Amino acid sequence: VLLTGNLSDGVAGLIAIKNHGGLCLTQDPADALFPSMPLNALAFAHIDLVFSLRTLANVLKALVAGEPVAGMRERAP
Repeated sequence: VLLTGNLSDGVAGLIAIKNHGGLCLTQDPADALFPSMPLNALAFAHIDLVFSLRTLANVLKALVAGEPVAGMRERAP
């Protein structure tokens, strides 16, 4: 989960997570106080879901429960 921030160091982490089969989520840049990092994530990492900060808790609860999340990209089996 990548939130508001500057630069692109969080993108390197997302790429590593994705390369090991993990999910990559980023805050919507329009919702971020500092949109630089979410924008870099969208440009350089395969993002599974873009979310607003106000929906983050519900998104995480649904993922933990194995429930579908609106807007989530389909994952290959």
